[in-house]
Amino acid sequence: QFQPLSERQELRLLNYLDGKYLEIHQEYSRRHEPVSKLPTLRAYLVAMRNLLTLTLQVPPVTPSGMLRISLLLRLTCTAIEDIPGYTPDGTDLAPLLEWLDLLDRGWLSVLCKQAWDPVTGEGVELPQHLIGITSPPTLTDRTRVHSLLITGTSELEDWLKDKSEDDEVNLVHDMQRLGHQSAFDGALHRTLTKLHEL
Repeated sequence: QFQPLSERQELRLLNYLDGKYLEIHQEYSRRHEPVSKLPTLRAYLVAMRNLLTLTLQVPPVTPSGMLRISLLLRLTCTAIEDIPGYTPDGTDLAPLLEWLDLLDRGWLSVLCKQAWDPVTGEGVELPQHLIGITSPPTLTDRTRVHSLLITGTSELEDWLKDKSEDDEVNLVHDMQRLGHQSAFDGALHRTLTKLHEL
């Protein structure tokens, strides 16, 4: 869990992820067609959750840690671009918030140079002898993450508001009624707080 990936392992991982991203992109592109495997936001989030969990399990130790950051940036950017392409309903709110919470915990573990425990869904501390040789995210990486998350949450909020105005079901009202408003307002707060501390 703590050892860096070998070149062969890294290549296999990248090839696997490239294939999965291509598959998701193809299914997403035809999401309005009956044959799509990702016709709903919930189905899309399940597919992306699997990639998120796999990405976070890349060891944080150098040089694999840099790969993990790069892959997580790719996943975050892809999801934030794709999610507004769906027309959500009230049942999508809880899965979306759960997915954002997992992403938040994932980014926090990366910023804290922690390994990822897929069972608990939390970061775990590295052994002391590895902490000193594990490179933290660069300033460029931290800037990219901050910009992506700020822009992304703003776009998601606009997306929900736009859909609420267009549809009979008022999603913003549903979010408030179901007690999700505070959770959405606090989405990714762990990561953003940590970025300000670094």
